[in-house]
Amino acid sequence: MPVHPLNVLRQWQPEMGSLGEAAQFFAHYADGTSRLTTAVSVEMRDDASTPASHPVHRLEDDPELFEAFDGISFEVFRKHLELDRSARFIRLRVGRLDMEAPPVNAVTPAYRAAMAELPVLDSQGDGMRSLLGLVLPLVTSEFPIVVIDEPEAFLHPPQAQALGRILGRMTVERGIQVVLATHDKNLLAGLLTSGAGVTVARLRRERDVPFIAQLDTDILKELWGDPSLKHTNVLDGLFHRLVVLCEADGDCQYYASTLDVRTTEAQVPGSEILFAPTNGKAAMAKVARMLRVVDVPVVCSLDLDFLDDPTIVKNLVAAMGGDWAELVGLYRDAVANFAGADSGVTCEQVLDGVESVLRPLGATPYDAAAKESVRVQLRASAGPWERVKVSGVSAFTGTAWTAADELIRRLDSLGIVLVKEGVLERLAPEVAVRKGPAWLVAALDTGTPGNALSQAHLERLLTSGPAVAAADSSAGARL
Repeated sequence: MPVHPLNVLRQWQPEMGSLGEAAQFFAHYADGTSRLTTAVSVEMRDDASTPASHPVHRLEDDPELFEAFDGISFEVFRKHLELDRSARFIRLRVGRLDMEAPPVNAVTPAYRAAMAELPVLDSQGDGMRSLLGLVLPLVTSEFPIVVIDEPEAFLHPPQAQALGRILGRMTVERGIQVVLATHDKNLLAGLLTSGAGVTVARLRRERDVPFIAQLDTDILKELWGDPSLKHTNVLDGLFHRLVVLCEADGDCQYYASTLDVRTTEAQVPGSEILFAPTNGKAAMAKVARMLRVVDVPVVCSLDLDFLDDPTIVKNLVAAMGGDWAELVGLYRDAVANFAGADSGVTCEQVLDGVESVLRPLGATPYDAAAKESVRVQLRASAGPWERVKVSGVSAFTGTAWTAADELIRRLDSLGIVLVKEGVLERLAPEVAVRKGPAWLVAALDTGTPGNALSQAHLERLLTSGPAVAAADSSAGARL
C-alpha cells in the first residue's frame, strides 16, 4: 500500500544502526500466529478515497489480485473463494456462487442469502487459514524481502510441497527474496520443483554452540536432477543427526530393523538416524558429498564387492574426506589376485561341482535348499568377485587378506563400512531365500536382524568415525 517517503524516514533509527520501525516497509515477517489471523474479516473503509489498510482491501480494489489469490486456494485445497462485500465487514468465504454478483447499489436478498450459505474462511482449519494467511500479503503487497518461520506448520505433506512450489514461483514472478526456516523436506522439495534459485543453509548446535553450513546451489541441483535420487528420502537427511547411505531401499529396511531390535542404546538416538538409499554404489559419492557439505554426518554401508571398481572406491573415499593416495597401495595389494582375472574354471569343472552337490541328494525333491546349494556352487565358480559375495573376506588369502583387513579397518574410520560376510544376504545365513524382495520378507519375518552377524555389522556402522562425531551434535537441525 502507498506510504509517503517522509513517513519512512521518520521511523528510521540510524543511531541504532538499523531501519528501526521503517523495516516493516521493506520486509514482511510471517510467523505462525500472524498467519492465522491475516486472511480474516475486515471492516469496510469509510469512503472510496480511503487507501487500503489491509490486504483484503487490496483484493477488493483489484480483481486480478483476487483472481490470483483464489487460484492459489484452488491449487492447494481445490476450493474456490468468494469476496463477500454485502455487509459492513468484508469476508472471505469458501466456495463458489452459482449466480452473478449484482451491482453494489442493487444487492438482492437472494444474493445475500446465497453468500451467507458459504462458510467464512475464519471458520476453516488451521492449515487452510495459515497457508492463505501467509500468501495473502505476498499477493497483495510489494515487499522485496519476506521472512517466514516454519511455513509448513499446520499443513499436510502434499500441502507443504504445494506451498514450497508457490513460494518459489512467487520469487521468480515478483522478483522477491524469501528467507525461511523449515524442518520439512516436502516444503524443500516444492521449492526445488518450482525452478527458483534455492540456497540451503543448515543450522545445528554442538554443545550449545550454533553452526551454520551452506549447501552450494549447483550441488543441490545436481542431486535433484538425478531421476534415481529425486524421489528417495535423501533430502530428509538434512534434518537428521546421522545418515546411513545404503545401496538399495531393501538394505535400508533391513538395517533399520537391526537398529529397532538393538539391545543397547546407541550414542545417537534411533529416531535421529536415517537410512537412505542411493540406488547403487555409483551415486553414493554424490549424495555423501552433498550431505557432508552441510555438516551432516554420513556413514556408507556397502557389499564387499564394492572393491571391484577402483574408480567408485576412489570417488567415495574422496567424498567422505579421505585421501586416496594413502589407501591406494593397500587397495592394490588387496585386489591384486582379482584384477583382470576370470574364473579360470572349465565347463567340465562347473558340471562336476554341480553334480557333487546334487548326487548325494539322490531322488530327494529338488527343493529350495537344493536349489540354493546349486546357486552357491555356480556363484563360487563364476569368478573372483562372485566368490567374494559368497565367502566374504575369506575369499582374500595370504598377503591379500592382510591388506584387505587393514583396508576395511581404514575405510571404517572414514565411515565406509563394508559387509565382511560378502553381501547383505550373508548376514542372515539361516534364511533359505537368498535374493530379492522375498529374501527381505523372510529375513524380517524370522527375526534375523537380531542375529549376531547383523548386530555386529550395525555396531560397526554406529562406531565408525562419522557416527562417533554425530554423537556430539544436537538434534533439531533446520534449514
